[in-house]
Amino acid sequence: MSFDSSSLKHVSYPTARAIGVMLNPSMSITGFLATGAKKAANAAWGAVRSDPTRHYGEVAKALTEQGAARDARIDSIISALKRRQGNAALSSAVGDRTALVGAIGANAYARSLSR
Repeated sequence: MSFDSSSLKHVSYPTARAIGVMLNPSMSITGFLATGAKKAANAAWGAVRSDPTRHYGEVAKALTEQGAARDARIDSIISALKRRQGNAALSSAVGDRTALVGAIGANAYARSLSR
């Protein structure tokens, strides 16, 4: 059985750029630990965050719909926006009242300290 070295041309080996440089001659222990922590944090963040492309199919479907399906989707979007407008008005009023209660409480606390 003979070995043909031409078959090795198609093998892809990891490069320093692909795996990220973890060690170099001018690196300190602190830098090495910080690099490892950063890579671990980025990997964890990548696993937790949602995929931004998961809704692309739904958006494409909405943009290509025609006739009654398009009208039904537009009506559902309009009704959702109207529901959110009510929430926005309510949250604004609740926020104002919460700020007022907080200011009254801070004022009472400040007066109690001055006595």
